[in-house]
Amino acid sequence: MLSYRISEVAEADIEGILEYSLDTFGEDAAIRYANLLKVSVDALRKNAERAGVSPTLRRLNKFHIEMCKKEAQIDGVVVASPRHIIFFRISDGILEIVRVLHDSMDFERHL
Repeated sequence: MLSYRISEVAEADIEGILEYSLDTFGEDAAIRYANLLKVSVDALRKNAERAGVSPTLRRLNKFHIEMCKKEAQIDGVVVASPRHIIFFRISDGILEIVRVLHDSMDFERHL
């Protein structure tokens, strides 16, 4: 399994995502979304070339967290409509999480 690191801006992305989830959908939903993000990163650490990974701008890869929603269910409940994409690269054998962006965003502008 690859080691990983999360950029400061990706950490801020995640904090904002979870804060929005908590404020909008409540604590249980925020916990499920946090778990989905964790499961997604762990899946990439195990296999950064897994199904659903594709190349994108600036020599980064992207992975939509929806691909892990079944794996991330809690007590049989899944996140119904996950909307975030993890942008990452592998550098010196380390998975670098660069950004975590909503799938409706202009990626080029935010990367």
